[in-house]
Amino acid sequence: MITWIVEHILLVFPSWFWIVFSGVGAIIYFFSDSISLIPAVVPYSKFAKAIGGIMLLVGVYLDGGAGVTATWKQEVKEMQAKVARAEQESSTANTEVQTVFKEKTKVIHDVQVVIQEKIGKDSGKMDANCVLDPVVIEDLNLAAKGKKK
Repeated sequence: MITWIVEHILLVFPSWFWIVFSGVGAIIYFFSDSISLIPAVVPYSKFAKAIGGIMLLVGVYLDGGAGVTATWKQEVKEMQAKVARAEQESSTANTEVQTVFKEKTKVIHDVQVVIQEKIGKDSGKMDANCVLDPVVIEDLNLAAKGKKK
């Protein structure tokens, strides 16, 4: 849950903000002792040191998180580009496969038509006694094997 919140905080602010935030925290932290020399601000100097230290730590932490987030975003963009390339290659390959499939289906259909015409032409060689001419047997074998004569 904390990671999700940090991720959304990182997306709201620009990357340079965390460097400036850390710098302000460091300045407050290191100059809080100098502020204690002013009598009206003495009670707040301890708070200033604590607040400056917290700002410094939070700024450095979130700056590192912003760097990691930027790295992951870059990797996501690279992967999206790879996916787009793969989709394009897949589309091209699918078109080629469909073309080959249509050609092979046409060849099979042409072979079937040729064999059926040959069977029709050679059907007169069959007689009523079921004695078959060797040509008819050869035609039927070709039809079963799917080959052209």
